[in-house]
Amino acid sequence: MKSQRQNKYNGTASEHLVCADLWIQGYKAYMVHGDIFDVVLKAENQLYKIQVKSSTNPKYNTNSLTFNLSRGCKSKDLYRKRDIDVWAFVDLMYKKVCYIDVQDLNNKWKITIPRKKFKDLSLKVLLEVVGNFIGVAISSSTSSCHPISISSWI
Repeated sequence: MKSQRQNKYNGTASEHLVCADLWIQGYKAYMVHGDIFDVVLKAENQLYKIQVKSSTNPKYNTNSLTFNLSRGCKSKDLYRKRDIDVWAFVDLMYKKVCYIDVQDLNNKWKITIPRKKFKDLSLKVLLEVVGNFIGVAISSSTSSCHPISISSWI
């Protein structure tokens, strides 16, 4: 079982990896300490809240990764839609990140993502589907955005 310190290191490493991934793609992203979300992304002159999660089973020999969606390792609290805009899930073994609209995972405790799906859940795909920037409908109270159907593999 991982120590609490190792979990914190993995979480911090994942946040840095998400920021690096976003900067490499041409976006400005910053880690946020002491708030509900982990990273803030600036796209199209708007700010978007990203919650970063690293896998609870990062092993080379697994074909999928499981992510806990509660606030912290031992928390019983879920994130609310108003708390975050986007989930960023990190595969620390292969240093890959996938992005999912917060509305696609509303009221779920865990998600298991096949490693082969990470390329299909890129920020580029999310941005293209939502109209070239995150948040066209994500933050809108009048409509909902479901850029990628994940129900077939959850």
